[in-house]
Parts: sequence; structure tokens; C-alpha cells
Amino acid sequence: MNGSATATAAQGLDAAELKKRLGRNERRKRGIAILLVAPAFLYLVFSFVAPVAIILFKSVDDRAVSSVLERTTRAIAGWDGTGLPGEDAFAALLADIHEGHAAKTLYAAAQRLNSAKAGFHPLIMKTARKLRGKDPDIPKTALIAIDKRWGETVYWINIKRTSKPLTPVYLLEAVDLTIDERGDIAQVPEGLRVFKTLWLRTIWMSFVITLVCIVLGYLVAFQLAHASAGVRNVLMILVLFPFWTAFLVRTFAWIVLLQNEGLVNDLGLFLNLWDERVQLIRNRFGVYVAMSHILLPFMVLPLFAIMRR
Repeated sequence: MNGSATATAAQGLDAAELKKRLGRNERRKRGIAILLVAPAFLYLVFSFVAPVAIILFKSVDDRAVSSVLERTTRAIAGWDGTGLPGEDAFAALLADIHEGHAAKTLYAAAQRLNSAKAGFHPLIMKTARKLRGKDPDIPKTALIAIDKRWGETVYWINIKRTSKPLTPVYLLEAVDLTIDERGDIAQVPEGLRVFKTLWLRTIWMSFVITLVCIVLGYLVAFQLAHASAGVRNVLMILVLFPFWTAFLVRTFAWIVLLQNEGLVNDLGLFLNLWDERVQLIRNRFGVYVAMSHILLPFMVLPLFAIMRR
């Protein structure tokens, strides 16, 4: 009976030891798998995720004014936007202009303020030049004497509005919107409304190119899937050939073919397809042709793989 108990205990120990060894093997395999994947993961993070994150942050980052006019930002933080801010705000602005001009950082703040209110950049730089080496006793009087615009509420409102660390103004400008002087979202002037047109044009051209790639890609993939081995190999080489050619070379090749004195125009005239040379590049037609040629393999290969299965 004691022997049976001893054997059972030994089996229990063996099972526990085996379980530990299996756990160690699993952890080792998992560690090796992580090490193998780590280079690709780090490459993805540093080449794609990090740049996208930086761009997204830059799209809302608005510290150009608050970092240069730091004292002014604090002084007008509690100002309600009516009338003019107190004397402390003028004194803070005076000190910030002195410091920013000496450190050569005032230009960035002036540029950002000018984007919010036209004429702000020359106002800031003019004030900095006039105040060089001077420290007036009454900052408010001195600033208004340099330029009467410092006595207008709208300029101080724009300093307060642009002093926030984050802003939606850059994202709004991507759809032809902006924030007006009252703080409301409004359309940019009619002569500057270009982004909506560009977005719509881009989406339309993407749709057309995708449709062309679907039609041509399906036909090519169908032929590949049903052709004999020899024909399939030749067609596959032709499909993959663009991957072996540099993007710049392909672009120049289409320019040579589609230019006014190019082969396509010569062939069209020879076959009486048109009476005079036509513009085939530097327009939408050229973009449709070149982009369809570049993207077609990405449509053919997945369709061919599905059809083969």
C-alpha cells in the first residue's frame, strides 16, 4: 500500500515537472516568435504609425502664439473679450515682444496671428522695431502711440483665440471652413474655396480608376485562371512587370507615349481616329491612364488567387 502511494506521488511529481517543462517551452517559443516579429513591428511603428501620429498632432497643434507671448496669454486668460484688456496685459505684451524679438522667436507668433487676422504680422514686427531698446512707463499708451490698432478689441480677441494650445482651424481649412472673428465656424472667402473642389475631384477620379481596374483586372484574372500553363506564365510576367520597373520610369514612359508628338497621337492620326493632335497628358485622361496602369496589378493578383481556388 505504501509502495502504491509512493508511485502515485512520483507520478504526480513527474506530471508537475512535465507541466513546468511544457510551460517553459511554450514561453520560449512565444519569446522567439515575438523576437522574430519585433523588427517588422518596429519598422511599422517608426515608418507608418509614428509619422501619422505626428501629422495628426500637428494638425491641431497651435502653440506658436502661447509659447512666444506666454505672459500675454496668462494676462488675458480671464478677459471676457469686451473692451480692452487691463494695463497688465499691455505690460505683458510689451515684455513678450522685447523677449521674442531678442530671441528671434517673434516671427513665428506674428505669422500665426497674421493667419487669423490680416495685417497682424507687420503690426507685431513694426512694434518690435519701434520698441527696440525702450521700456516705456505706461505700456498701454506707448503701444497705442506706435500703432492705433493696439487700441482695437479685435486684435486682442485674435491673440486670445490663437493662444490656445489646440485648434480645429487647420482641419476646418481642409474643407474650406474657418473660425470668424466672432468665434463661429464660417466659410472662407469665395475666392479661396478650393479644397472642397479638390476633394470631390479626387474622390471622383479614384472611383473612375477603381472601376477601370475592376473591369480590366477581372478580364485579365479570368484569362489567367483559365489559360494553359505556358500562356499563364507569360501573362503573369506581363502583370508583374510594372513591379520590376521604377515608378519614375513608368511615368516618363507614359509621357513619351501620350505627348503631342508621341506614339499614341501618331497612331491616332494614321488610323484617322482624330484629325489633329490631342492633349493626352497633363490632364485627367493622363492621370486615369497612368494610375490605372500602376494600380492594375493590385487588382489582378487578388482576383486571380480567388479564381484559382
